[in-house]
Amino acid sequence: MEMDRQTIELLEKEYGDAFYVFDEDKYISNLNEVKTAFEDIYSNIGLAYSFKTNYMPRICQIAKDKGVLAEVVSKMEYELALKVGYSPNEIIFNGPIKKKEILFRAFENNSIVHFDNEDEIDCLEEFLINHPEKTVRCAVRCNFALKGEETSRFGINAEDDNIERVYKRLFQLKGCKPIGIHCHFSTSTRSLKSYTERTRKIITVAKKVFDKHPCKYIDIGGGYFGNMSEEMKAQFSCKVPDFKEYAESICNEMVQSFPDQKVKLILEPGTMVVADTVKFYCKVNNVKNIRGNDIVMVHGSIHNTKPMGRSRILPPYRLIPMHKGKKYFVNSADITGYTCIEDDILAYDVSGEIAVGDFIEFSNVGAYSLMYKPPFIKGQPYILSKRNNQYITIKRDELMEDIFSLYVF
Repeated sequence: MEMDRQTIELLEKEYGDAFYVFDEDKYISNLNEVKTAFEDIYSNIGLAYSFKTNYMPRICQIAKDKGVLAEVVSKMEYELALKVGYSPNEIIFNGPIKKKEILFRAFENNSIVHFDNEDEIDCLEEFLINHPEKTVRCAVRCNFALKGEETSRFGINAEDDNIERVYKRLFQLKGCKPIGIHCHFSTSTRSLKSYTERTRKIITVAKKVFDKHPCKYIDIGGGYFGNMSEEMKAQFSCKVPDFKEYAESICNEMVQSFPDQKVKLILEPGTMVVADTVKFYCKVNNVKNIRGNDIVMVHGSIHNTKPMGRSRILPPYRLIPMHKGKKYFVNSADITGYTCIEDDILAYDVSGEIAVGDFIEFSNVGAYSLMYKPPFIKGQPYILSKRNNQYITIKRDELMEDIFSLYVF
């Protein structure tokens, strides 16, 4: 249900001029929808939630409760997964830089480690020499060319004999148990063809390196589009696939290569499941006109809705009239933020009636936006979670004391 004026009034009194709302039911629905879409074609599916996309503890806890693995890329995320209740053996440890200390901890804990480079395998070798009683589960992140895409900087080259040599090294290490293979690519269009191509290629590599050993899983990574409104889809110059289309592109390849479906297909959804679960609400502070240009200034910023700022694609917005302040009729106005930066623009070409005190709702801000928000000029506002039509604080607003607590005065 859409947020109404009465609810906004209550939340404003409690939480102020700006706040986020996370929709738990929508998140659970997305997780279920993804799993069902893939299982309908290939029954042996596993999900591993990408912590980096949005590591709010409540989101990670729900993933755990729904039987979703944790996919982490740093010591911080690894420790968060443990803190929210994950068992170490439910964690997949990815990422391009893993220091020896945390790698040894992951090895000790029986977490699944995906190696990005051979220096990490050197660490494994050292660990196993000192812990001959241990067994370490692992995989390697593969790097191969995708048509029309730039060369990725992650993983180990799978288009020469490097990948075979690396897996041979792993299989020969006493206590090392390679059980799968991994890839992840961030492409410009997130196209179905790209997913078909990467699935086909990683299957080929898997069959080569696991020729004499059982392959337990193929991890195809993330990078998928999530659910979004038609308004937002229209901003993209490419087709925005739905979950079923992604499932068909990937699972048809898996079924063809593994008709008995004994090899698990692991997905690492992030944006796919959280992007449309969070909305940002902020109040209109003032409206003015400068040399014919209407400007609406709000208690929010591009840092709240799109902090990476990589393209002109902006999250959809909706005006919530509060029927309190002075009314203006704006024409092709910019909705601008509280910062002192000229290009802090949350929306363009806004026309119609708007008043000081009205609220504006920005959708599809659940992926990366909250994690990238810097403490620039203002801290992060409250983050609320909607559970059973109740609004619960899952992160209070950042105060000056929070931001400067680590500085030495």
